Amino acid sequence: MDFAKEQILKRGYRISNYFDEGQTFQIYTEKGGIDYEQLSKGLSYLKYALSKGIPVIVGVDNKSGHPGNLDKSTDHFIVIVGMGTDVKGKYFLFFDNASGSVSQGASNENKLYYNASNSKITGKTQCFSYRNCCTKYDYIITQIRKSK
Repeated sequence: MDFAKEQILKRGYRISNYFDEGQTFQIYTEKGGIDYEQLSKGLSYLKYALSKGIPVIVGVDNKSGHPGNLDKSTDHFIVIVGMGTDVKGKYFLFFDNASGSVSQGASNENKLYYNASNSKITGKTQCFSYRNCCTKYDYIITQIRKSK
């Protein structure tokens, strides 16, 4: 989270307060699955922010359990920096601070796709050492945090 905060600060933004109403969209938890209302609101905000060039911190789940985060699902934080479409569909481009390698952390292949069959937003990081040692499955967005 600290590195993600530093990253958006370079663009003049900071993260919203987790507890302030309407500032965090908790779209998925391991126990509860997808919250469709929060998913809709979160995606609307994410698309709006990206259309204005605003980077957005999101939480991701990448293994069972959690390291102590309040939602009991978020394992890691990344920064969504863009969106686009390729042969796999519409995606969100992200920066990942799980590696000291800029080419991996800011790879154009760091993409998260919306899966209409289960409503999850998932994808793989190109931070290979982190993916090989510390993740059990693809990233799943758990929460979207507003940037201010």
